[in-house]
Amino acid sequence: MSTTVTKTNPLGTERIGKLILTFAVPSIISMVVNALYNIVDQIFIGQGVGYLGNGATNVVMPMTVIAIALSLLIGDGAAAYLSLKLGEGDEKSAARGVGCSISVMAIAGIILCVLFQLFLEPLCRLFGATEDILPYAMEYGRIISYGILFSSIDSGMAGMIRADGSPKYSMAGLLVGCITNIILDPIFIFVFHWGVKGAAWATIAGQILNAFLYLAYIWKFKSIRLDKECFRISGKVMAKVSSLGISSFITQIAIVLVMAVTNNILVTLRDNVAMVLQKNVLFSGTIKENLRWGKEDATDEEIINACRLAQADEFIRDFPAGYDTHIERGGANVSGGQKQRICIARALLKKPKILILDDSTSAVDTKTDALIRKAFREQIPDTTKIIIAQRISSIQDADRILVFDNGRMEAVGTHGELLESSPIYREIYESQTKEGGSDEGRE
Repeated sequence: MSTTVTKTNPLGTERIGKLILTFAVPSIISMVVNALYNIVDQIFIGQGVGYLGNGATNVVMPMTVIAIALSLLIGDGAAAYLSLKLGEGDEKSAARGVGCSISVMAIAGIILCVLFQLFLEPLCRLFGATEDILPYAMEYGRIISYGILFSSIDSGMAGMIRADGSPKYSMAGLLVGCITNIILDPIFIFVFHWGVKGAAWATIAGQILNAFLYLAYIWKFKSIRLDKECFRISGKVMAKVSSLGISSFITQIAIVLVMAVTNNILVTLRDNVAMVLQKNVLFSGTIKENLRWGKEDATDEEIINACRLAQADEFIRDFPAGYDTHIERGGANVSGGQKQRICIARALLKKPKILILDDSTSAVDTKTDALIRKAFREQIPDTTKIIIAQRISSIQDADRILVFDNGRMEAVGTHGELLESSPIYREIYESQTKEGGSDEGRE
């Protein structure tokens, strides 16, 4: 079969205004749908698997972006090469550039699939997998790597198809893949109970359909015809193609670096920062099991020490089963103040460098609140404590107090300084002081 032009490429003949409309609208639709798909996908994973599933996808994402980077290096380069050669009237070279690029793209996808399978665990750790996320990341990544070949074709051929004057076809392939994924996600996750594996298989199913549609376009190119000779790999052609696609490659690799750094920074923050909210979560299980969510390998001695700091040890020992007392889901069988103190103890088990307490003693009586503050001051003085509270007694010992009014910072200073300089702070303090010990028995 000879390489001949079958139809004039509209990029060289059509009016610019019409071209912008024809090419821009499908591209915008594709980007919006792809963004919505990613959001919906994460919602399904979050609802069906939990935050560890979301974490696993974030860890594996840099690997898929590496594959996309290589496919865009080739695909976007081939698209530019196609346009340049058609502009020169050299349809034969244009066809060779496209065919050669498709072959290299497929080989690169297979090689990456094998490499990801072989080095999946060290890659997951490199990209920020913690010990609790790693099993989910391995499960998700193992399956996702099977689809690298198809995702490479999807990313790489999209640009070639657009450059051939078929942006709607390119859009259709992406839409089919995204819609397939969105349909299969809830089925695999919620109906079949496949968990994070279901999300991975749904992704691959969409990628395969997308890839088949794009591969079918090989026989539908408008500007060129591809024969067997076109698919032979040429180093000279690929050098030119790669030079044209290098900007897309660098952009994607930059994203990989940002994601890797961000994930690892978050891991570091996770290990050094603990937060206790006003309404924290307790899980169905014993008190000891709930506490070990803060530190999985915590010893009994560490657990007791943390509970003493949080003023929880005494009431826990009053239960017949002590630390083996069963907690109902959500902590339904303990009071609000008891729940908050267990959550504080859980956070302390991490021995964080920064402890954030967001109104986390609101359900605790003032006497116990004072004991907690005293224990923090005497036993963990080197821990930075950020306390958000409405009760001045909870924050009056702080080195620096920030007063907010209607979302705006009204004053900054120590307790004594604010009593002198801030009317709002002084008014709140006086009103709470007049109330006195009205909340002594609130638990």
